[in-house]
Amino acid sequence: MENSTSSKTEFSGKAYHHNPQERNTPLMSDVEYIAERLDAQMNWYDRKSSENKTKYKLIKRTELIIAALIPVLITSGAFKVVQENDLGVLLQIIAALAGVVLVIMNSLLELDEHYKLWKEYRVTCEMMRHERYMYMTCSEPYDESDAYPRLVEKIEAISNSETQRWKQIDKKSDKQAKNPVLEETSNEENKRSSI
Repeated sequence: MENSTSSKTEFSGKAYHHNPQERNTPLMSDVEYIAERLDAQMNWYDRKSSENKTKYKLIKRTELIIAALIPVLITSGAFKVVQENDLGVLLQIIAALAGVVLVIMNSLLELDEHYKLWKEYRVTCEMMRHERYMYMTCSEPYDESDAYPRLVEKIEAISNSETQRWKQIDKKSDKQAKNPVLEETSNEENKRSSI
């Protein structure tokens, strides 16, 4: 009887090379990789960077305009003509509402992190673009016979570091969401044990 645990399973077909040294040609050419993976990733990061830059600048400009209008509204309410027509109260209400809108916009800007994302996506896009140009011009380290695998390793490392960063952010968010519950539970237990 043949020992099933010691026998190797043989695979056949294109994608089942279990020993990379035996692979004669890559499953994807460098032209395909650049078009389907690298350029697609660069375009995504470029687009997202531009979107976050636009949102950030729009919100900051709106904040600036509102912040500049609040003192004007309050000062205008002090004029005698305005006070006689009961517009002073209306201007104060508008100024107060503008202040509320300003706080909300600032909080949303902080929450959505448009500035941070704009910068991070731009840096990632430019790192990928740099590697692409180095590869396309056969510049070091892409001037050797293993240039294509090096390019893939470098681009995937850049992409993976971005993914790992997002995983860390998710973990921190989860911990922050769980901590208030854990703190309340431990505080209640401490109160009970002291009684």
